[in-house]
This record gives sequence, structure tokens and C-alpha cells, in this order.
Amino acid sequence: MKAYKIEMIIVDTVNEGIDSILATVDCMRYHKADVLAITEADIGEWSEEHPLNLKTTKNYQKREYFDN
Repeated sequence: MKAYKIEMIIVDTVNEGIDSILATVDCMRYHKADVLAITEADIGEWSEEHPLNLKTTKNYQKREYFDN
């Protein structure tokens, strides 16, 4: 299975604040997003217990999938 790391710039044109923006991005609705970079990684077989599916997985552990 593939996963994609997307780096974006999001402009807060209506002053919603970071918490609102993060909630919106989490729901996959974007605020005038500008994609800066996309990195693809083969993450192996998917399961409900996959580290990329868990909120408890640390960011450095998630990034390891995309390090070359």
C-alpha cells in the first residue's frame, strides 16, 4: 500500500486560527492550500493497527516511512 506525505502552505483568510485549520485539514477540506511537495512511500500491508493509522504514533516514527 502507498502513503503520501504532503507539505502545504495554508492561508488563513478568515482568521479561523490553527485549531480550526487543523480540524478542517483532518476532514480533508482545504483553505486555499498550496502543495509544496509530495513524497510517496510503500508502507506495506494496511491494518487497523498500522502505525500510520494510530494517533499515538510519534511524528518521527511516521516520517521514517518517507526517509530514503
